Amino acid sequence: MMRISILSVALVVGLTAQSFAQDVRIHISKDSVLVGEQFFVTVAVDARVGEKILFPAMLEGSISVGDAEFIRPTEIVEATDITMSRTDSATYVVAVFGIDSAFVGGLPYAVITAQSDTLILSSPTALIGIRSIVPEEAQGIRDLAPLATFPVVWWPWVLASILLVGAIILAIRWWRIRQNKPVTFARKPAAVDPYDEAVARLSRLADTAPESEDEVKAYYVELSDILRNYLEYTIQIPALERTTRELLAALERVSGIAADLVPESVIDQIGRTLDVSDLAKFASHRPAVLENTEFVELARDAIETMERSRRQRAIREAEEASAS
Repeated sequence: MMRISILSVALVVGLTAQSFAQDVRIHISKDSVLVGEQFFVTVAVDARVGEKILFPAMLEGSISVGDAEFIRPTEIVEATDITMSRTDSATYVVAVFGIDSAFVGGLPYAVITAQSDTLILSSPTALIGIRSIVPEEAQGIRDLAPLATFPVVWWPWVLASILLVGAIILAIRWWRIRQNKPVTFARKPAAVDPYDEAVARLSRLADTAPESEDEVKAYYVELSDILRNYLEYTIQIPALERTTRELLAALERVSGIAADLVPESVIDQIGRTLDVSDLAKFASHRPAVLENTEFVELARDAIETMERSRRQRAIREAEEASAS
């Protein structure tokens, strides 16, 4: 699916490039490589006054373009001062999988013009040789060697079968115990109530208006920290130690056990807020002023929904305990 998307972008670029000429260069760190060997590819774009260049930050993983697999970026240089012409560049770790040679490049990137139009273009391609791993002295394909005969040994298979059956029995017992055990989410001890602390920090954050790139980055670092701290102290997830993808996966698991505590709508709100925070922290993304307020309110809604659900759950558990 990723390869089809990249090819679609390349078709759009072919039509756009005719009306938007731009000096784009590609540099490959090696002339030839082995299959799967990693090397560096640098894409440099000469930007005009008022233009902003955005290279793929690849937060979702590697992308495939033609014969090349762009694994991860090592350096992305995107100027914040667009009042002068300059050269922006990005360097990626790349590997190729092919025979004899492969084309490397065609990486999509975005150009935001001085008129605030967004164009999706692609870098040029370059040919790289692929060295053979077959020894030079090899004469040809040899005949198959006769099959070797080995005595049949049964005891490892018997032992493995016993262990497998035992593991299945233990898994079934654990699952039954888990089904009958009530789900509780204890709160970590905290000097200040996590909900009160989160609401107070969100209110202070809403009163700020970040302008510079460093202020925007600090703004979204604080927003992400507020959400992660609340989750850390209320549902016992090590949110401060996990990436956004790992944290959302953990919330999905909690929702599967206790959907009333973490509804799907809350997971979506948290995911959108943490995604834009990651872009601001790691990709120099600068949301509009109105978007800053919207994401603060999105985080506030998620926390308040979880807090209402958590308190209702506590009331039910107290009533059940008193009834028994």
